[in-house]
Amino acid sequence: MDNFILNNNYLEEARTLLNKGDYVQASEKVWGAAASIVKAVAIRQNIEVKSHGELYKFVAKVKDELNDPEWS
Repeated sequence: MDNFILNNNYLEEARTLLNKGDYVQASEKVWGAAASIVKAVAIRQNIEVKSHGELYKFVAKVKDELNDPEWS
């Protein structure tokens, strides 16, 4: 599934869960949405992210490249 579609699905599910008061599951869906967007950015750079560790490393790489303090 396309990462942008997956992202939207996660966000929609998170909204539903928030409305039900299930904050733990909603936070898991928001995490999934964030991870799917990071993976989409990685794919555009021909980098495959397969684990949480690789995800964190890729975000650190982007942070260093952008030199943007908001990524810290």
